[in-house]
Amino acid sequence: DAAIELDMYAIIDWHILADSNPNQYKEQAKVFFDEISKRYAGVPNIIYEICNEPNGEGVVWDTEIKPYAQEIIPIIRNNHKEAVISVGTGWWSQ
Repeated sequence: DAAIELDMYAIIDWHILADSNPNQYKEQAKVFFDEISKRYAGVPNIIYEICNEPNGEGVVWDTEIKPYAQEIIPIIRNNHKEAVISVGTGWWSQ
């Protein structure tokens, strides 16, 4: 909220690291992004980062990351139509 007041961008980040696979807590992420995108609907300086650091062996785009994104992004879009959404890659978002 302070960043919004200062007209700065704010990244709302679902951050994983040791758990590596974004699908491990996908149901919690759905609830989180539904609530937070309703709260900040229409705020232009919000960036949603739906999974900051998907990583590890077997956590690849086609089978883990993309399907996760395909479920999370529509939840955000339902509430915040024109939001910027970032999707991490399989190697520490490099």
